Amino acid sequence: YTVAGVDYKSHTFLSSGTFTADEAGDVDILLIAGGGSGGGDNGGGGGAGGMLEIESYTVSASTDYSIVVGAGAAARAGASDDGPGNKGSNSTGFGYTAIGGGAGTGWVNTGGSGDRSGGSGGGQSGSQGAANSLAPGSGTSGQGNAGGTCYSGGNWAGGGGGKGSVGSNGAITSGSAGVAGTGGTGEANNWRNGSNVTYCGGGTG
Repeated sequence: YTVAGVDYKSHTFLSSGTFTADEAGDVDILLIAGGGSGGGDNGGGGGAGGMLEIESYTVSASTDYSIVVGAGAAARAGASDDGPGNKGSNSTGFGYTAIGGGAGTGWVNTGGSGDRSGGSGGGQSGSQGAANSLAPGSGTSGQGNAGGTCYSGGNWAGGGGGKGSVGSNGAITSGSAGVAGTGGTGEANNWRNGSNVTYCGGGTG
């Protein structure tokens, strides 16, 4: 594709593989990890996978560079399973690592509590208020943001963090009615095809 009269060639890996440069030169690298999944039963939203943008990385001719594309996390199994979600998998390439998105917390957090943080953090579940629920996960600097908190007095969960912003908090809208937090915003990048595409938004609580 062409931008402002300059020709670019892009290579997209949707699964793991090997990049081999035809000649030495500089490349721009967009590396995205797998997103986390939300928790069960008033669960927090899953955090977005980490997003890294590396400009002008020098590659050598006829050299193989291993690319690993991290998968998105599996959903929490079963409608009656009240536990946390799962963390996304890392993506790696050219010596860089994008961190998988953090898991949203669940009504019951037996196991999995260490998976809240990631590229972006998972949101906090609405387990009858913040005092009864694990805190939202944190994001990784330069890759994403933290998840949102639940409403302190009710069951409204926080959204997962995104590359562009933190997940929003659960809130009361009127009386006893409330709303779960939405996922943090993603970030636009045009390196794949010359047009802006938004990546790495967080999940709604």
